Amino acid sequence: MRKIDKPVINQIDVCNCFRGFKYTNRVLEKSQAYDENYLQIDVFQEDELIFISSDSEYKEYMISVYENRLSQKGSPSYQYYEKLRISQSRCPYCNFPTRAVKELDHYLPKAHFPGFAVTPNNLVPICKDCNGIKDDYYNTNKSKTFIHPYYDQEIANVFMFLKCRVIEDINIGFEFFIEKLPTWDEVFFERVNFHFSKLKIDDLYRTDFEAEFAVKFEELKFLYKENNDIDEIKSTIKRRANALINTMSRPWEYAGLNGILNSVWFFNSYFPEKCAQQ
Repeated sequence: MRKIDKPVINQIDVCNCFRGFKYTNRVLEKSQAYDENYLQIDVFQEDELIFISSDSEYKEYMISVYENRLSQKGSPSYQYYEKLRISQSRCPYCNFPTRAVKELDHYLPKAHFPGFAVTPNNLVPICKDCNGIKDDYYNTNKSKTFIHPYYDQEIANVFMFLKCRVIEDINIGFEFFIEKLPTWDEVFFERVNFHFSKLKIDDLYRTDFEAEFAVKFEELKFLYKENNDIDEIKSTIKRRANALINTMSRPWEYAGLNGILNSVWFFNSYFPEKCAQQ
């Protein structure tokens, strides 16, 4: 997960690019309300249901404007879709380097909140994997809502709250988790955890780290056989961790390496025993 800048796209420009657009006033009003408090999902939902019941064309019309005009190559409005999509090279929901942005996500799903179907601040660059899991999910319970990459400043530094603990077993294991920051309230902490587990980011990070660590472990064994110095092994891991945080890259690897550095069991038992087996 990663905080990104809100798009610099004016809602009125988007509305005006649709010839004969029927709901300009409503979309502008909804857009302003969204920007003021995007988490008032229950209020937005009630307002949408009332309007949908009074205008039978509204929902399908707004969905069609997005699907058949905004997101269609060759249409005059496609410039806005493309600008949003290419604004990020990797998905802000999972922040994984090989998961390139391929689509746009409606943070509040257009199927339930058609008034935000063409609202730039509701359209978030996303990878296909995260979009497939997120789908049309929403919840009026704030603790069970996804992190919003445009608005949730509290996730700006993932290195501060993404942690990893070592599972002490014959075959070493790793468990990634979220540590509550002092500035977070309980509801936001629950939201981050919900986002982390619902999108299966914990499994994604663990699988990647385990693969990287398997190679690194072999390198460390060679180094240990050369000098038989466990402090040198710790220093090597620390250098890699420092390089990651200095470049602000691969926060899950940084968390995993720090989990190892904090494990007395790893350096006193597991690593020397594994080295002695060969």
